[in-house]
Amino acid sequence: MRRASYFLLATLVTFMLGGWMPSAVSMGGQKRCDQKGISAADLDKVRAPAAKTAAPHHLDWRSAFGCTHSRGAWVDIDIVDEPQADGSLITGAAWCQREKVGNWECEYAKGRHYRMNVMVAGKPRTLDTMIPEEISVQAVTRMMQQAIDVAPGLTMAQVCGMPTPVDQAADPPWLAALEEIHRDFQLPVDQPFAHIVDWGGHWTVAVGENELEFAADPGGTDGFKFSCWSITIHV
Repeated sequence: MRRASYFLLATLVTFMLGGWMPSAVSMGGQKRCDQKGISAADLDKVRAPAAKTAAPHHLDWRSAFGCTHSRGAWVDIDIVDEPQADGSLITGAAWCQREKVGNWECEYAKGRHYRMNVMVAGKPRTLDTMIPEEISVQAVTRMMQQAIDVAPGLTMAQVCGMPTPVDQAADPPWLAALEEIHRDFQLPVDQPFAHIVDWGGHWTVAVGENELEFAADPGGTDGFKFSCWSITIHV
């Protein structure tokens, strides 16, 4: 679940930053691109399937960016941003491809972006986030603040799904992971970004590859509480 959820979140982050990781990729994972741009005829043909895929949202055709290659072509089109009354923003994109001989086929996804104000080590910070649609911006800000506050004190005993605490000396990757999670949730970079996902009954708050999990707490003030932490370890 950790790796799958990270892939989903990374995909959402990618479109928020202006691009997608769709189809038409090479074996190395990069989009094939022999020649930047697609023909006017191709652009006309992709309009209908792209609009249908993204409905009821409207596509911003000024953002269309694509390439042709030996096996076909691809194009990405952002939706027109949709500001919400609570200060969040619905954003998304359609990504389309065609084979060398064949029709255009499109996929689509959207997300909810919110720029929240948090406190880190007593100082105000601005944090860009992708957040669930079915949660108030006030609640999701409190969840993120709780994650920031609890992260510096996390221990191996709080790793998700571990029947016994991880032995730091026997598992150096876990020790490095814990140091990383302590650091990353203090938002050391200039433009920090976080992803918050509602899994139905529990939530994950992720910075980079680090995740803090929150469980439902019906009797609590916010309806959620910190549960455990996890990370994808590269060995």
